[in-house]
Amino acid sequence: MSTDTRNQVREWIEEKDSVESKINTLVLQLQKLGFGMSGGLVDAEGFPLPDVDVIFEVRSLRNEIAILQTDHLGLMKKIEQGLLDCFNPEKIDDKEEELDIHSLSIKDQSKESELEEFCKVKAVQFGSPAEEAGLKAEDLITSFGFVNINNHENLSNIRNVVVANENREILVDVIRAGERRQLKLVPKRWRGQGLLGCQVVPL
Repeated sequence: MSTDTRNQVREWIEEKDSVESKINTLVLQLQKLGFGMSGGLVDAEGFPLPDVDVIFEVRSLRNEIAILQTDHLGLMKKIEQGLLDCFNPEKIDDKEEELDIHSLSIKDQSKESELEEFCKVKAVQFGSPAEEAGLKAEDLITSFGFVNINNHENLSNIRNVVVANENREILVDVIRAGERRQLKLVPKRWRGQGLLGCQVVPL
């Protein structure tokens, strides 16, 4: 894995942050008009809005947000693949000194360190994707997709993997009562908030 790859990932992350900022700004503008991303353009009594300018602005904001959300999803997928490349030993140049993440050298990582737990499931909501996958409170997570103790970045990479893999299977390795298990988790929309329906905390 070359320095160019790391720089590209950093650029994608910066672009992602910029897109998120733009989305938040547009959502606030939409909320000030009294609307969200869905719902008809009607007044409190259910009649079509008479103000054509407001209708045009709401539709324009919704369309711009939708485009940015698509861009955001694409960036998240690129970031995930880039991070996978960063932590794939087969792609590391033997002449490369060290990957500067948590001051750990990828060449020095061992299977044992990758399996060390780095966060714990604090709560799992009923009917959530996390519950469907079999996650339980007090489970110790040793890997979440490609994320492990050496690259979780204060758990932020878990979020990145979840967003980039909506409706796609993620392998999650956990330790429960001293026993190692592998679960298949599919982040998706459900009746609750978020894509997982669980809370994890760092160890």
